[in-house]
Amino acid sequence: MDNYNMRLSKQAYSEIEKGNFSKAIYLFDQVLAKEMNTTILQDKGYCLNELKRYNEAICCFDRVIDIENNKNSVNYINAWYNKARALVGLNKPKEALTCLDILLSINPNHTNAQLLKNMLLKHTGNESQTSTGKKTKKYGNIYIHILFILIALFIWYPAFILNIIYLIYSYATS
Repeated sequence: MDNYNMRLSKQAYSEIEKGNFSKAIYLFDQVLAKEMNTTILQDKGYCLNELKRYNEAICCFDRVIDIENNKNSVNYINAWYNKARALVGLNKPKEALTCLDILLSINPNHTNAQLLKNMLLKHTGNESQTSTGKKTKKYGNIYIHILFILIALFIWYPAFILNIIYLIYSYATS
C-alpha cells in the first residue's frame, strides 16, 4: 500500500472511531479503487453492517472469503463472523448459523461466534444444540418419564374411579 492509501486508510479508521461510518466507507472506496486489499474490504463491510446496509456488507464479506480462502487468515475468519452478523440483521438466522458453523469448524475458540451462535439457537428455539454442534438431551431420560406416568396412573386412576362410584351412589340413594 502506497503512502497516499495509507493516509486514506488511517483517516478512515479515525472516522470509524468517531462513528462516522459513511465517511469511512467513502475513504475505503478510494483505497479500493487503486488496489484490492482484503483488510480494507473487510473494514468497509464492517462499516456497512453498522449502517444496516447488510446486503452490501455481505457482498464485501463474500469477496474477502473468495480472495483470502486461507483458513488461518484473520480476514477470512472475521469475514465469516461479520457475514453472520449481517445475516442476523436481515433476519436470516439459519444462514447466519451456517456461517458460524463454518467459522467454528475453523476456530472453535472464537468467543464472539460461540456467543452469537448460542444466542441464535436460543432465539430460534434450538437450545438443545450447543455451540459445538452436538445435540444434548433437553428433557432427560424417557424411561423416567414413563415411570412417573405409570405411578400417576396407578395412584390417581383408582381415586378417580372411587370418586365416580361415590358420586353415583350418593345421587342414586337420594
